[in-house]
Amino acid sequence: MAILSIQSQASYGYAANSAAVFLSRYLKTGDVRSALELTAASIYGITEAAFIAAQNGLNSPSRSFDAVRF
Repeated sequence: MAILSIQSQASYGYAANSAAVFLSRYLKTGDVRSALELTAASIYGITEAAFIAAQNGLNSPSRSFDAVRF
């Protein structure tokens, strides 16, 4: 049994999302090209939203930590 790294697990998440979005777009349009274009736009939007949320976390962290001398 192979052990997956966190990076490869995240990749599976994008693959699953892309497949689900593509299928829904293809069933809606019936056109592969259109479904691919809509999928690319949708995944880009999701990635962009996640990036913006991450930036907000850098600017205003939800937690703070106190440094302690060992």
